[in-house]
Amino acid sequence: MSTRRRDLVGGASALALLAGSSAAFAQSKETPAEPRSKSAAGSGTGGGITIQGGSLARPANQEELKALLQAACHNGGGIAFDGSTPPIKISGTLEIRLRDVGDGGVYLNGNGLRLESTNRDGVTAAVRFIGKTRFLTVQGFNLYGGGYDTPGCGNGFEFVSSGGDIALSTFSNLVASYCGGHGIVFKGAIFESDTYSLKSKDCRGQGIVFSNQGGVVSNMMMYGTNSSRNAGWGMDLQAGCNSVDMFGGSFVLNGGGGINCPNGFRFMIAPNGENTGETMINMPFAAYPATVIAANLSSNGRVLNPANPNAKPSRYLINPPANGKLNEIGGFVVPYTENSQPAPSNMSVLATQTPATRPKP
Repeated sequence: MSTRRRDLVGGASALALLAGSSAAFAQSKETPAEPRSKSAAGSGTGGGITIQGGSLARPANQEELKALLQAACHNGGGIAFDGSTPPIKISGTLEIRLRDVGDGGVYLNGNGLRLESTNRDGVTAAVRFIGKTRFLTVQGFNLYGGGYDTPGCGNGFEFVSSGGDIALSTFSNLVASYCGGHGIVFKGAIFESDTYSLKSKDCRGQGIVFSNQGGVVSNMMMYGTNSSRNAGWGMDLQAGCNSVDMFGGSFVLNGGGGINCPNGFRFMIAPNGENTGETMINMPFAAYPATVIAANLSSNGRVLNPANPNAKPSRYLINPPANGKLNEIGGFVVPYTENSQPAPSNMSVLATQTPATRPKP
């Protein structure tokens, strides 16, 4: 079994146009001059901006991007961006205020739009959505935090409830890489919502964070999560958070470990870890019964995350809750040999087991 690829740490319809800015977008990359619309027919205004149906949006800079996003979040409805738009440089924090626009909701589709933070203090967040709303969809944005060879930005994406809750929302196909802080953060009263294909990699903090700070995260459903090569945990549930369900997930070469859930984790199925800190799932306490099905951890006992000097070889699949509120089904560990080096002999499914008594795969 080879892990060479994993050793490389570090390494429908068009929905809206901005009519208030003459330089906001073009119909295609090949014809940048003519199609910049100035017409004002639309579904409403917010902050001086009018949303109008038409082609894919092509913001030229951070100011135009913010105007487009803020108008959609103020008026409701949707906006889709041209994914071939050149990368947008983000200075400071691109903050978008949310408000409840009713059951019609807000749909923001980046179509792969690349955002590049120019922050270099390792503290200032790159993108923040903050406020209260329902039926928000944010998808298809790719953020580079600048932390490959500099301190980079602080957190990459932040979704923060304020003045109410963020509910019945979807966060999909978001990528955060090389952030100086955490990759993707959900904080406060965010509930009955879902994530699809979140990817966080090479961040100096945790990959993905859920925090009850400022409100309770509740009934979050995660599908196809990938959070790897971060200096901290692949995923971290903070401030008592535990109401999360996860269906499939990959956690490779994180320095802290795979999933840190000190207050429990409602349900997870088939999370995979490889050479990802000493413990794949750290759950020393569970406020409510937790179920983990078909989790697995593989390791050659040597490969570590070089960004974290305290990283340890992978040993335990689960550090189980001392209060016994864990239903663990079908979990297994895979110690393997690579490059003629012996496989580790000290791995176990539960941290309370000795290697000799661990269940066989």
